[in-house]
Amino acid sequence: MDYKKLIIDGYNGQRTTRLASYFFLETQKAVERKEAKTHKDFFESCKVVINDYKTEIEKKYQKRLHENDWVLNSIYQGRGVNFDGEIVTDLNDERIKDTIKNITEEKRYVEGRDYKNDRTEWLCILDKNGNISDNFLERVYKFDYPELISIENGLLQAEQELIPTAAPDSTKSVQQITLPDNLLQALEQAGFIENAKANPLQWNIQKVSLCAYFVDCYFAGSNPNDLWKVGEILFNVKNLRQAKYRYTGNKKTYGKPKGYEIIDTILDKK
Repeated sequence: MDYKKLIIDGYNGQRTTRLASYFFLETQKAVERKEAKTHKDFFESCKVVINDYKTEIEKKYQKRLHENDWVLNSIYQGRGVNFDGEIVTDLNDERIKDTIKNITEEKRYVEGRDYKNDRTEWLCILDKNGNISDNFLERVYKFDYPELISIENGLLQAEQELIPTAAPDSTKSVQQITLPDNLLQALEQAGFIENAKANPLQWNIQKVSLCAYFVDCYFAGSNPNDLWKVGEILFNVKNLRQAKYRYTGNKKTYGKPKGYEIIDTILDKK
């Protein structure tokens, strides 16, 4: 399987949530087609490609940062610098002072354009096949470090969704979670749940995508494994994870389910 092409095709400046959806679907297709033995194999292969691209940028940064260190070492170790055939070792010589100053200023400039944040100076150049290349004439694709981190985050999010890290006694803790009465009443009035006082609650099965959206927003920051378990236990529904990944590809509603505005209004008043 061509993982380089898969990563390049999947990234077009979209948000991490969209990338997570992309990788989520691609790994399922790869396993079904036997292009990848397991989901884990798929994710590990993608990570290798991303790490190679990140390493290329790190190497370029380090090379530029330290390219004149040998000159400073020669000066401070007493070997001096060759100026037009003259070996100068005196640290008080203006030529030596200027050399030290210029190298120091260059290092500060490079450090100020840290590769982890800069989007123009440090790039991973790729040819048409996604292979790393130093030849700008062969450049077809390019990534900066923040873009690679965005891709990596999307990949890790999808991996966590498909291969979650189980939390001990999580079911018991989920069962202890309750929602505020005013929030439950608002959900009932909007037709999302049948009875705000019922135990367990019952979400309208015709609006499962909005249940996924509600859970994703209300419990933002929770462990993804527990996140969907919380929603499925609280609202007596199934497959919230899959529901989310179906609506994230909806460009007309900015990657949100139809009717999301109602949920946003309810959450704004919570």
